[in-house]
Amino acid sequence: MFLDNSSLAAMRASLNGLQLKQQVISHNIANYETPDYKARTVSFEEVLSSAQKNGKATENTRYLAHIATNSTTDIRLDGNNVDLERENLELFDSYLQMSYLYQKIGGEFSNLRYVLNQSMK
Repeated sequence: MFLDNSSLAAMRASLNGLQLKQQVISHNIANYETPDYKARTVSFEEVLSSAQKNGKATENTRYLAHIATNSTTDIRLDGNNVDLERENLELFDSYLQMSYLYQKIGGEFSNLRYVLNQSMK
């Protein structure tokens, strides 16, 4: 099907990765006052960019996000390393990225609609 191209697959995978990133950030924020809690991060952009740069991205490419726990630092005396300001900025950044992707996907479908309407004439 013509909707299963590599760019739409990458955008769909990006939305899934950003959703996971927002869930992990929300979990970090919820555990801000939990003693000995270690913040988790999601690395997805590296996976997406390396697949695109290597030219290996196809409709069947699987983009997998990686969740890592940062256990090397302690921000507070209770052993918790959640930086609330950083987490809030990351959450807002992922929101902006998702908004852009929704606009981009909408543009793809607008182009498709235009082509279909022109072919009907």
